[in-house]
Amino acid sequence: MGRMYGHTEYFLRKRAYDPPKQREIPVLISGEPVNHQVLKMFARRVRVIQSDWLHKTLSALRQNSPDDPIWIDLGMTGWLRSDEWYEPGPQLSFTPAEKARGEKILREIGVPEGAQYVCMFAKDRLYTDSPDTKLDPNSYWGSLDFRNCDIETYLKAATYLAEQGIYVLRMGIHKPEKPLSSDRHPNIIDYTADIRPTLDDPEFTDAYLQANCKFFLGTTSGIYILSSIFGVPIAYANMIPYGECGRSHHDVFIVKKCRNTKTGEFIPFKELIEMGMDSDWFTEEEIQAYNDAGIEIVDNTPDEILDLVIEMNERLDGKWQPAPEDEELMRIYREISPAICFDGSPFPGTAGAKFLRDNRPLLATGADK
Repeated sequence: MGRMYGHTEYFLRKRAYDPPKQREIPVLISGEPVNHQVLKMFARRVRVIQSDWLHKTLSALRQNSPDDPIWIDLGMTGWLRSDEWYEPGPQLSFTPAEKARGEKILREIGVPEGAQYVCMFAKDRLYTDSPDTKLDPNSYWGSLDFRNCDIETYLKAATYLAEQGIYVLRMGIHKPEKPLSSDRHPNIIDYTADIRPTLDDPEFTDAYLQANCKFFLGTTSGIYILSSIFGVPIAYANMIPYGECGRSHHDVFIVKKCRNTKTGEFIPFKELIEMGMDSDWFTEEEIQAYNDAGIEIVDNTPDEILDLVIEMNERLDGKWQPAPEDEELMRIYREISPAICFDGSPFPGTAGAKFLRDNRPLLATGADK
């Protein structure tokens, strides 16, 4: 998902920001896409040929001459944080007919016309970003994936939104490991468990719902990029590694903390970043090294996720009132994590204000010890 959505959208935005100096006709070759609706929308902006055979053939040829200028490099996205990403804005849009179809679907699944809704996602042991991949929950990447978290810990935040009159749709392209409890607030809809399996064209609905929500509440997984490419604000919970955090100016995030299993104490962010947690991925070897060093990755609590959602919702409504210390705490967080954007530039997102207040000891620098 991340590669198809983010890389291709970045390519289109980069061309809009800095058009080629000479006439050229780019052609994108696609194998079987993760979402046919999004591929159709890309094809409105650039020539796209969908062919598994051609995709595999050209991929093999490219291995022999990867630097030939004939190839379009979709492997570098600028981490979706540069001026090339921000200034052009979203390059995809729905047609009037698609908008009417999407609004009809919203009403059919229980979201009244004109009502606000939020999309929510938590990665479990069955989920992958590929619709063709079935993950063994007992495999390494099923049971030990650092991105996994419990959807139940999101329900306190979802209930808060529901009580504000905002509908909450639980998203995902696979049958979830755990359906939402039946006694949840009626404004909380388990789309991925109850509705998606009944749809004739779930990929259209996936795209429309995530492109038009008030904000997306998610975690470290490529599914959030489907909302991000349409300019939807992201509230990131349970983020790790830290290099994935806060891609756009309107994003708010909180991260998974790490505990020293020998002392039971949480480890300051600066120490974790010096260990390499400002990357965008962990290998099996890196995860094992953290385990061997006695470092336990700890999920965000329901209250931490609730605080994140309250802040995001109030920011979008123009009601957010920061505390006097928030600006200074955010300055310290930026100062101790300069590599968070990989190139040393300040990351554009905002760490959750209440999260930083509650974790002041973890903002300690070497000079503070």
